[in-house]
Amino acid sequence: MKREVRQRDTSIENQGGRVSYHVFISYPRIADERGAVSDIRAHLDRELKIKTGDRNLVVFQDRSGLAGGDPWNEVLEEELKIANAFVLLLCPLWLTSDWCRKELNLYLAYGKQRAVDRPIVPLRWERTELAHAQTEEQEAMLALIKRHEEVPWDKLRHRNSSDKGYREAISDFAEAVVAKLVGQ
Repeated sequence: MKREVRQRDTSIENQGGRVSYHVFISYPRIADERGAVSDIRAHLDRELKIKTGDRNLVVFQDRSGLAGGDPWNEVLEEELKIANAFVLLLCPLWLTSDWCRKELNLYLAYGKQRAVDRPIVPLRWERTELAHAQTEEQEAMLALIKRHEEVPWDKLRHRNSSDKGYREAISDFAEAVVAKLVGQ
């Protein structure tokens, strides 16, 4: 059974009287092989709901937001259209991934169509420098990303969510995202 692409009518308000927030996570697939990204998404979703009071807030990750038989390309494009913030797991592999860069380009293009400057939150998965860029397009993309404050995660990406300091780091990460969401 094919699921319909989720449409979001921005005139629909949640119980708080405003549109619910929507956060898109972009990452190279290999980063989630052991569930690290899915774990972050689940904790971030909870923290953002607590910090914003928005019960309908969505943190979209393709592994959790797509069902079998979904027209994934259409779903991803719709999710990018409605996103209020774009979180990317910055690492050399993200930078060299055509698909990851396409996600950010689409997100920015949809914002440009609406004349809106849309927030980007880079989560530093691994130190990523200009030397990692293999093309001029990748260099330009990295320069654009580096204009945004990175949230450090390179030391935490190897940790279990039950380790000391992990949940506080998720809370700090959520604060960085909230600052971008409410600053729109």
